[in-house]
Amino acid sequence: MGFTWEFDCHLYYRRAKWLSLSLGSHLSWKDRLVSELEKRNAA
Repeated sequence: MGFTWEFDCHLYYRRAKWLSLSLGSHLSWKDRLVSELEKRNAA
């Protein structure tokens, strides 16, 4: 199965791209997680 308009793959792809733009990329969340864990371990 390829990428065609007959299946809902494009909807999931577009939704994932929109969420990554609106909520931030996984790298920004990873950096945030690391910094929060470092704060908790320092205290």
